[in-house]
Amino acid sequence: MRDIDLIYSYRLLDRDCALFSDKIRNKRDYETKLFIPHTNNIKSLNEELDELEERVNSIARPDDVFDLIQCHMKDFVIGQRVELQSIYERPSRTINVFMSTFTNAVRNDSRPDPQKVEILINRFSQADLIWEGIRTWISDVSLMYLKELIDNCQIFIDTMTVEIPRLPQNFSQLNEKQYIELVDAIQVLSSKMRAWIEEIKRIIEERGISEVKEASDDDIIKFEEEYYRTLLEDIIGVNLNEILFWHEDEIEKTRNEVFEIANKLNISDPIPKTMSEVNEILLKYAGPCDTPEEMYERANGYILRARGACEGYVLLPEDEICLVKKVPEQLKLSYPWGGLRGRMSHTKTTTGTYVFK
Repeated sequence: MRDIDLIYSYRLLDRDCALFSDKIRNKRDYETKLFIPHTNNIKSLNEELDELEERVNSIARPDDVFDLIQCHMKDFVIGQRVELQSIYERPSRTINVFMSTFTNAVRNDSRPDPQKVEILINRFSQADLIWEGIRTWISDVSLMYLKELIDNCQIFIDTMTVEIPRLPQNFSQLNEKQYIELVDAIQVLSSKMRAWIEEIKRIIEERGISEVKEASDDDIIKFEEEYYRTLLEDIIGVNLNEILFWHEDEIEKTRNEVFEIANKLNISDPIPKTMSEVNEILLKYAGPCDTPEEMYERANGYILRARGACEGYVLLPEDEICLVKKVPEQLKLSYPWGGLRGRMSHTKTTTGTYVFK
């Protein structure tokens, strides 16, 4: 017999856990009221987490199903503690909300342009509050994360320089007044970030470091395996040993599948026996494109083949579509080869993107 009251208690607890997560991640109900990372907020946030943890630990679990749900909730609360700690260690976690908001508005958000721009301007207008909050603990930030903050501010500035001329295309529904307000909001925030960069540089100099060495592609940020293991476990509930086992197993399966496919190719070349020989075949018959247009055409062909391969295995929505686009300006360094981007969560749209540089 179902315990309706207990089910309702779990739903309320689930809602409150989600609301906490949304608050520190600026999601849904908190879309226009950004989280301000001031030190004055730490105590109340930890108290809120303590209360959630107490409720999770004390809720009844009369059978295995409830026990599993409670276990997930425990993991979730632990994850929020790690997330909160990271927010107050890495200022970029908060500052990046401005870049991600713009990217989401251009790439994913299917709501009307005036509504998206209103949200953008609202968020950008809270920049001073966010920076004042960060100032309350920036003296404790490590050099590595200060450098990260400089880099991310500069990425926003550089990206907006490229994106402003594209605004009429990306926000075609705006009237002249709305367009001017958006450009002004972007330029004002870019100016603020230039000032922040100079302020951060002064902080670094005050610590006795006159010059910050630029990171190279060969630089590796080293940390203890135990730290990475704990991070995986606490944030996403994944065991590092299981990932490593899956990784090795997946490599072996993929290798076997590659040779299986190679044996079926209708080509005059000898059947490849090594991965080097497979690579030579790929370069010969499906090598790099000569032009961007050819690359995009080929990508659209890949999408059609992937969609066809889904038949009989995956039920795709009737309005499902995957668009081929350029990599967003601010992601070119992080994703030089491109990648895949998902749907927009607000409207449950079934439009995805396949991006290339």
